[in-house]
Amino acid sequence: MGNSRSATRVVTRRRRVGQRIEILSGDGQRGEAGGRLPDPLVVRLLDAQGHPVVGRRVDFAVVRGGGLLDTGGEGKRRIAVETDEAGEAALSFTLGRRSGAGIHRVRATAVGFGGEAFFHATAMAGAPDRIVAVSGGNQRGIAATPLSEPLSVLVVDSFGNPVRDVPVTFRVTRGGGNFDGNETILVTTNDDGRAEAFLTLGGEGGIRNNTVMADFPGLAGSPAFFALSGVLPGDPTDTRITGVVLDNANVPIPDATVSVEGTTRTAVTDGEGRFLLSGVPVGFLHLVIDASTTTRAETFPKLIFPLIAMAGVENTIGMPAFFPPLSGTWQEVGGSGEVTLSMPGIPELTVTVAPNSTSFPDGSSVGLLSVSQVNLEKVPMPPPNASLFVPAGTIQPPGVRFDPPARLSFPNTRALAPGEQAEVFSFDHDIGAFVSVGTATVSEDGAQLTSDPGFGIVKSGWFGVPTPPPPPTCANGCDDGNPCTDDRCENGSCVHDNKTDPYTPP
Repeated sequence: MGNSRSATRVVTRRRRVGQRIEILSGDGQRGEAGGRLPDPLVVRLLDAQGHPVVGRRVDFAVVRGGGLLDTGGEGKRRIAVETDEAGEAALSFTLGRRSGAGIHRVRATAVGFGGEAFFHATAMAGAPDRIVAVSGGNQRGIAATPLSEPLSVLVVDSFGNPVRDVPVTFRVTRGGGNFDGNETILVTTNDDGRAEAFLTLGGEGGIRNNTVMADFPGLAGSPAFFALSGVLPGDPTDTRITGVVLDNANVPIPDATVSVEGTTRTAVTDGEGRFLLSGVPVGFLHLVIDASTTTRAETFPKLIFPLIAMAGVENTIGMPAFFPPLSGTWQEVGGSGEVTLSMPGIPELTVTVAPNSTSFPDGSSVGLLSVSQVNLEKVPMPPPNASLFVPAGTIQPPGVRFDPPARLSFPNTRALAPGEQAEVFSFDHDIGAFVSVGTATVSEDGAQLTSDPGFGIVKSGWFGVPTPPPPPTCANGCDDGNPCTDDRCENGSCVHDNKTDPYTPP
């Protein structure tokens, strides 16, 4: 048993005196994202004796979320309504496009009346609209064995909100693989709109010789598509890792140091940025690429890539290792004053570090920090949910912790509505994945987004704000492995038409 302690506190609720505003109805409603709430928002004005006050102005304002208010006309962020003979003022509220519990908020006030009335509403995702492959594609694995990572899909509504409880069918279309011995498996999406399944590859080796499709009932668009490669293992002592190290302009970075964490295996990139590590261990490992050792004039960071090395074959991270030059101005942070760093090329993107809030990896509380821009399509680690970061950047050196979180502000390049929110992600090197660090809200003039109070960057490294998941594209090819369909790419999406039988009986 642990220690315990009890205490008693007496709380006395005092009734508000004088003229006041109170909520009559409409608080705590639920509705579909982008849709109008079923009931109006209603407040009442009362005088000091509790009698209704007629003909007085009540100011309603959306203070959180991208919703709009209306009294039967055009939707607006702010509307004034006069109280009727019952002292009541009412209007309708159309939710913003983002789903979430209680994230849409309206405030009602009246001059001369004490207090404020706050309405909170929950937006629910709409009907499932499309499905995208978010991770697990383009894997390589030992033939006839399970892949190391699951095939993962995301189901979203028309606004990009994740939809839960959708039955997703994963179907093997080529290569002879299986899901627990079956060609198909049914998985229901979780609270994040995701469904995952582990595939056992077919028994033959080949490039993209195993394909899987995933869809759900009623899907009007293209299914999610995965292409996987089977590998026939070789001599474990001949296990290799190869790759190429480039900057954001695809220019090679020579003399970068490449190593396998926890081993003595090292290599240096050549003039074309290529490297080869021989005799590496088999299994899960961390590939460390330190581009700061390059002979180029620019300064580059060090990155760590997780990798599963297969025995006796040439292994890669699946893409070039892209490194952005650290072009930002280095400023001292962690002292007694607030410091704001601006991103070169996007001066409207700023990171504000609070006084006495930093902890550097070497244990010091004061040090130098910079923020640099990253090519949107060349973030070293894949952004979450098959999205594209807009914007994308990196705070260096990595591993600096911020408490409270560093405030992030950036231009509204996605043309989100005032009050709308976007989720901010930061790469956590400890777990090797992007994690959400909270939301940012669009300013009332629509120009900027700023991380909400209590949220922001908690650890330096790569960061970005993802766009909603894009519709499926033809990037992975359109061959679904079905000999009875004609497969083609049309307007950026795969189309699979049933073939007509060319044989006509005599």
